[in-house]
Amino acid sequence: MNYSKILKCFRVDFKKTVLEVEIQGSPERCIYRIAVEDVNGDIYILEQISPRQRKHKQLIIDSIKYLQLNGFKYAYPYIGNKIVECDNSLWQLAPFIENFGLERPKYIYDQWRGEAVSNIILDLKKSAAGISFPKQAFSIKNYIRCLMVQIEKNNGELFAQLQHVKDYLENSFFEYHDSLQTEFCHGDLHPINILWDRNSIKGVIDWEFLGYKPALYDIANFAGCVGIENPGALTGRLLKTLTAILISKNFTEEKSWEYFLDLIIAIRFAWLSEWLRKADSEMIELELVYMNLLIKNKFLIEKELGIKR
Repeated sequence: MNYSKILKCFRVDFKKTVLEVEIQGSPERCIYRIAVEDVNGDIYILEQISPRQRKHKQLIIDSIKYLQLNGFKYAYPYIGNKIVECDNSLWQLAPFIENFGLERPKYIYDQWRGEAVSNIILDLKKSAAGISFPKQAFSIKNYIRCLMVQIEKNNGELFAQLQHVKDYLENSFFEYHDSLQTEFCHGDLHPINILWDRNSIKGVIDWEFLGYKPALYDIANFAGCVGIENPGALTGRLLKTLTAILISKNFTEEKSWEYFLDLIIAIRFAWLSEWLRKADSEMIELELVYMNLLIKNKFLIEKELGIKR
């Protein structure tokens, strides 16, 4: 592959590929990716994308540029803010950001991480003001209903196990979902999509699902991922700090907080879909256990997190 020719399209002079660095983020977001170094010693992540991804990838590039220009310091613009075509293939180039890595599962006990994540949430809300982006919000309610139809067709046993969870959401969260306040969200904020330093955050990656969603979507997704590592972390210092700061800053309406745990449960269906796609039976079973745990302990968790009802 002619990396020199591709990088010249970005006005970058190729020196060599870099195989020893760990590339963060999901490799499934592109066809191919590799770390490359230029003649100045700077490292980049070169990604090949498919033609069907082009429009959405450019939307991501434009959104990140807007956020960065409006003061959001946790997203790094793509080089040239463009996608280039070279030898009948499409490419994008991002800076490689060195990071400390996530100490799993130890991180779930770190209070400072809660404060750091709250800064991401608050800064994103501020920086996204006025962003040019389709206003139609993603509906986790409709997503779950469609997913359950597919599960019923393909896995009757799993459908039966999930039915009471869906019924629970239908009788509570779904009734109010469409009236909840929305905000521009990262869409896939979880600990692995954050570039951590030793005691701070360097950035956020994998913006594939960005867009307008319920205001607490990013926080609920993050909390759900922390809790599935260890359910005890749902009432631990990291999440207590995160929710306390956001509540004190009046991040969103009280009504949204009332359905915070329900939103966590709802988002787990998106993760369940991922495990179904990968045929990961162990994680599917874990999600079932986790959803039931969240429903059973909802009021206790809300009390510990300082969420008033």
